[in-house]
Amino acid sequence: MRITYDTATGDFAFEDGTIRPFGASIEARLDRHGETIHFDGLEFGLTITRDGGDPETHTFPPPGVTYRSTDQDLLTVVPVRWRPDEVITVEVRITTSGQTMTGRHGLTVPRPPRPYPSWVWDSTRWAAPVPEPDDGGLYQWDEAGKKWSALPD
Repeated sequence: MRITYDTATGDFAFEDGTIRPFGASIEARLDRHGETIHFDGLEFGLTITRDGGDPETHTFPPPGVTYRSTDQDLLTVVPVRWRPDEVITVEVRITTSGQTMTGRHGLTVPRPPRPYPSWVWDSTRWAAPVPEPDDGGLYQWDEAGKKWSALPD
């Protein structure tokens, strides 16, 4: 996921086309329009809330670090974990020169691709309509027969 702050307009853009079922790397970026940006007390952060639960907050820069200027677009990358079907809210803020701008974006985490048409989602994973044998053998799913077939030794 990419969150970009446009330094010219003061707007945030959220791109969530790269969201994966069990987590993502959230990139905090600047659209500098090719300019070197000078900061006055830059602070930024993002808060992630899953299904309305307790928020997970990330704040930058870390204690003791001051951002003065940048000629780079990428500020930081925050790895996050989540599960398919979770409803995620991402709130972001950036403060510089005494002004704070905020943005908010919501999404539902996608499920991984269904491996076979007959499989059903059991709230955590795709499951075959028939449990895989638990006899120590190796099996593959036979979609046409809707059964597990033993692999040859």
